[in-house]
Amino acid sequence: MYQYILKNKREYGFALLFSLICFGFMLTNHTISIDEETWVLSNSVNFGWISQGRFGIFLLNLLFSNHSQYTPFLWDCLAIAFWNFSGIVFFYSLFQKEEPDSWKLIFMQSYYVSLPFVVGEILSFSMFNFQISLGMVFTALAFYYSTHLFAHKKKSDAAVAVLLLLFSISIYQAFICVYVTAVVAYFLLQFLGEKSADLQKILPFAVTCIAATVFYFVINKLLMILTSSSSYLTENYIGWFSKNGILYAAFMALANIVRVSFAITIQGEHIYGGFVIRILTISFVLFSVYTFFHSKGVKRKSGVFFWTIVFVAAPFSLYLALGTYKTHGRMLLALPLVGALEIYFIFQFLRKSILKRIGILIVSFLLFLNVRNMNQLFYASSVAYEHDTTTANEIMHDIRTLGLDYHNKPIVLIGMAPMDDVGLTTSDTVGASIFAWDDGNISRMVNFIRTEGYSVTAPSAKQIQNAYDASAAMSKWPQNGSIKELHDTIIIYLSDPSEKWFISNHCTNTR
Repeated sequence: MYQYILKNKREYGFALLFSLICFGFMLTNHTISIDEETWVLSNSVNFGWISQGRFGIFLLNLLFSNHSQYTPFLWDCLAIAFWNFSGIVFFYSLFQKEEPDSWKLIFMQSYYVSLPFVVGEILSFSMFNFQISLGMVFTALAFYYSTHLFAHKKKSDAAVAVLLLLFSISIYQAFICVYVTAVVAYFLLQFLGEKSADLQKILPFAVTCIAATVFYFVINKLLMILTSSSSYLTENYIGWFSKNGILYAAFMALANIVRVSFAITIQGEHIYGGFVIRILTISFVLFSVYTFFHSKGVKRKSGVFFWTIVFVAAPFSLYLALGTYKTHGRMLLALPLVGALEIYFIFQFLRKSILKRIGILIVSFLLFLNVRNMNQLFYASSVAYEHDTTTANEIMHDIRTLGLDYHNKPIVLIGMAPMDDVGLTTSDTVGASIFAWDDGNISRMVNFIRTEGYSVTAPSAKQIQNAYDASAAMSKWPQNGSIKELHDTIIIYLSDPSEKWFISNHCTNTR
């Protein structure tokens, strides 16, 4: 692999520079977004990751972090570097026999590191983007050692592959989909390059994936018992127990593949930067149709149909198994790999020189859109952060002006302080205001105020209920009468609370 990297250092160096441009705004403009407010000032070992089944992040935090705190900028730089390296490992593992042309490699790696819907979302979380990228490297290496088995047939390679994949899944369960996608891509490349794919080779991949998954669930189950936690997946993402029935769950899980692959907006849920994903999907469909009709024999046609369908569905494999359509970009980590390989397949289809030149222009434009969308996304995040910092400081200014003792009394923020709609596009949590999340999550708002240098504390559920009961005649902040002091709390009435506010803050509407 070392020789491979040296041979292609210019191509991968260009892609690394390209990824730095994609993340340029994020690297030069520090922000704190949803969830980060919990971790940036953590002053003790935090077991929260274990309750989410991500004990690998917990272990990495013990090794690299200070009391589970993340380190701004450093974590981001390491995340980008490791994500780039994972792409190198994947492409080396997939193309050991027939290496793509240099310009194809540049396009593939550049797309792999620049898809905003996935890479932009997941790497925007500074609290764990470094660990996620390490997990991506571990997944790529697990796949590499799995392919290595065929050449060397060492039992040690199998053990290493299982351990690497186990640890990557313990960082983020979605890495199962990445490994499955890489395996499907391996057999699709083999099938298209030969008369048929050697399906006997699928056994080591299947054993590796099943063994790593089983070990993960056993370890996770033991940790759930030891920490008295409930299963994160069972409560949030298993759809087979839906009141709508199994057929509905299956249909929605399959429909989600179409929704994401063709970037279809449904009920206001859009795919950020989805135009690029849609164009590549349509192009790959055309490639598949062309290959299908130009293949000879039923067996060959059936193989083309099967492998291309499975290839598109592979990034959703875990969610199909769970029967859920509840996916976000940060969960579909295999999409950049699929898109990169779709670019490869499309250029294999474009044989005439003029068509290749047109294809180069189109892919170059798509990559430009990725860069543009990525930087616009982080700009939106910066605007939301500036709004939140202004809100936090103005609230604390008013509290201090009134001479209230916020050091010893928790503050209860009732309602939310939403940001005006100025036309910025957001993607999941990126670009969202903390003072509007969950229509006003008190714990999040208090933690964010702490990041501005104020020693404030969050109230208990009882204090929230008492504060709400005492806020009936209060005005909306920042009007006079919007801040009130009780014997044990300070109340800030931001807006009339919604039903979602009561749920997220465990409060009962008594009016």
